[in-house]
Amino acid sequence: MEEKNYISKAQECYRHAEKKKKPGVFGKIFSNREERMSEAAELFKQAANYYRLGKDYKSAAEAFVQCANCVPEEAHQHYSEAGNLLRKVNTSEAIEYYNRAVEMLASSGRIGMAAKLRKQIAEIYEGDDMLGSAVQNYEHAAELFELDNSESTANSCHLKVAELSTQDSLDSNTILKAIKLFETVGQRYLQHNLTKFSAKDCYFKAVILFMANEDIVGAENALQNYFNRDPSFETSREGKLAQELISDIRASNVNSFESHLYQYNNITPLDRWKTKVLIKAKNMLNAYEEPDFS
Repeated sequence: MEEKNYISKAQECYRHAEKKKKPGVFGKIFSNREERMSEAAELFKQAANYYRLGKDYKSAAEAFVQCANCVPEEAHQHYSEAGNLLRKVNTSEAIEYYNRAVEMLASSGRIGMAAKLRKQIAEIYEGDDMLGSAVQNYEHAAELFELDNSESTANSCHLKVAELSTQDSLDSNTILKAIKLFETVGQRYLQHNLTKFSAKDCYFKAVILFMANEDIVGAENALQNYFNRDPSFETSREGKLAQELISDIRASNVNSFESHLYQYNNITPLDRWKTKVLIKAKNMLNAYEEPDFS
């Protein structure tokens, strides 16, 4: 019953807002348009909030869109609110309004706000398992965060690009781009005391991607390079595992490869991404077998 009351109040505010927005002939003559539109926007906002309380999210979003039409200089806020509400009922429509808000924010120089909203769009696509669209939006978000000098959040977006792109496809070009991103973020992590211990995870992911790309020489060279950059990586469990896996591939020893992963996984469970990449890397055990000329 309470929800019905909220809806009734919302409809009443919405009607009053429309009258303010489109008055009769005398209303147009004897009123200030800017004030009229501002008052209409406030009424549409009240309607939106009542619709929200009544759990009619689509109508609430439409009321916020009307707010945007009344006060264009504040439109990005209202489009964002509309997007937030539509996420509950229709993510594709939510993204449409988020995109409008991002464009307005970016064009007006509010890069940080645009970046956060672009990241939010990427998260929606990721949640819907639309990895290609998620990657594109994380890439754009990373660019915007870089422009806003928000290196930490830019790094997190770069890592998302690297992981999601290779989760979607393990073709050679995608792998090489992901390796470069992991290396870049790893190097950045080493420059700060708070993040330097996370560099080894980036380097480990890069190494196993070399293996998945059937490039054992690249994996060996990269691993040595990473040890030089971050000596703590060499003595870490990840560093030792990387060395063991490379040795197993060199020896074409499937059992040892699987045993080393089993031992590691018992202490530190491998996530879905690492598991997928390592399954692909295991193919190198066959690819690296030297021909028997006897």
